[in-house]
Amino acid sequence: MSNYTYEEIDMVFMNGKVITMDPENSTAEAIAIKNDLIVMVGTNESVKPFISKSTQVIDLGGKTLLPGFIDPHNHFGQMAIAKLGLDLSPSAGVKSIADLQNKLLFRAANQTNDWWINGTSYDENKLEEKRHPNRWDIDQVVSDRPVILMHFSGHIAVLNSKAMEVVSITNDTPVPTAGKFGRDENGDLDGIFYGEAFWKLTEYYPRLVPPPSTLDICKGMKALGRDYLEEGITTVGDAVSYPWTFKAYQTLWKQKQLPLRVVMYIRNSFFDDFVKTGLVSGFGDKNLKIGGIKFFIDGSMSAGTAAVSDSPGYNQQLFCYTKEEITEMVNNIQKAGFQVAAHANGDIAINMFLDAVEEALQKNPIKDHRTRIEHCSVVNQEIIERIKKIGALPTIFAPMAWYHGDKVKRCIDPEKEKWAFAFRSFLDAGIPVSGHTDYPANPYAPRYGLYSQVSRTTRDSKQLFGPEQRISVLEALRTWTVNAAYATFDENIKGSIEPGKLADLVVLDWNPLLVEPQELKDLKVMMTVVGGEIRFVR
Repeated sequence: MSNYTYEEIDMVFMNGKVITMDPENSTAEAIAIKNDLIVMVGTNESVKPFISKSTQVIDLGGKTLLPGFIDPHNHFGQMAIAKLGLDLSPSAGVKSIADLQNKLLFRAANQTNDWWINGTSYDENKLEEKRHPNRWDIDQVVSDRPVILMHFSGHIAVLNSKAMEVVSITNDTPVPTAGKFGRDENGDLDGIFYGEAFWKLTEYYPRLVPPPSTLDICKGMKALGRDYLEEGITTVGDAVSYPWTFKAYQTLWKQKQLPLRVVMYIRNSFFDDFVKTGLVSGFGDKNLKIGGIKFFIDGSMSAGTAAVSDSPGYNQQLFCYTKEEITEMVNNIQKAGFQVAAHANGDIAINMFLDAVEEALQKNPIKDHRTRIEHCSVVNQEIIERIKKIGALPTIFAPMAWYHGDKVKRCIDPEKEKWAFAFRSFLDAGIPVSGHTDYPANPYAPRYGLYSQVSRTTRDSKQLFGPEQRISVLEALRTWTVNAAYATFDENIKGSIEPGKLADLVVLDWNPLLVEPQELKDLKVMMTVVGGEIRFVR
């Protein structure tokens, strides 16, 4: 602070409970900000001499100040585009097949600029019928134009008959490796495509239907960014970035209109193109940068397609690649200078990935690679020890035990449940695990993740889900701040309230360290600050 005179300080927060998340987990009353950096953390009296007429003084009035939340794995770009489409989520009022049909009928009557109709985020678990919609359900209301509906997990899609005709999918179409075509009792395709079958379709889809314009994607990003800021999120890791979202991010970056900071993880199907540009992980700046390359190994915990051993409910396991293919990808991605991020839910998939990483690192040793295991949902003691030895990083669905715990509980072996979403075990092993939402698979608000991590109570039945993996509120907060920053190689510039770090901050109405666990999901964000600029205030 001695390098600054009082005339230079731009903003001061006073009279608050400042939870710094520094290595000592220290607390403070006040902080001072110059430009986009924190320059002082201390008491009210210590910052008073640096307040001038031009300083913006914010009296917290006893409220709690934290580092801004970092969600290292969600699908911000895709969901920004989805904002332009048709929201079929439970929160949009879709609670039955009839509700879904009514929304499709209305969209078909009013959408005249695009031939395809895109629906997103339906959840069969929340429909009265407790099943996926099929192509005949859609055909009843829209049969003359193609329709694609995307499951909230991102691992299932439903096409109507017209869409199947457009992409040339018939009863005789070969099923892709690691995919599944849904069929009725007569063996006819029902329009439901699982796993790699869906991803293969998405490779066709952009060629058939161009993505929205850059301008429209930017509008969606700004709108969704406002929603995120209302929940205190200041950095997102976009876990599947595409060329069209990459372009939109750059457009907003150039215009200085990015609503929050973004770390992009490029889908591996575009890896060869990115390698040719010479880009590597870390390219960019504090507002927008390349994180790494993302690929999928198995399926979904909520869709029952994850590669979990000894669990009858996961008998439709999907594997996207062989161990040899995974090893080759890891080796190529690391040699090209990118951080590796692999979607691996089940213990079988995680072990496959760890085998590949071990082999790749033997050929090409990297001291600080921070290879990421996305979701890392079901583990055991041996897996945890392997992860620590290799130096890999798990980032886990934080809200999962709460939001999808009832369904997972029905699918998973009881002994495996004790090792699911294993925050406690990873922290006890000294591994800096981070939490994420994987939105739209879970709600994007970190407060739900905090509640789930601390209570391990399911949403519907209120049963305990693997209570052995409960962690404290402070530990949970670290998974959304300093640990999440570490997952994107940003621990030196964000994730804690310390001098010299970015002034990315969130103000909460109550101190999360003092409320009852069930109250965590009801915490309200009163203000969100990105780089010393107030982006949201309630």
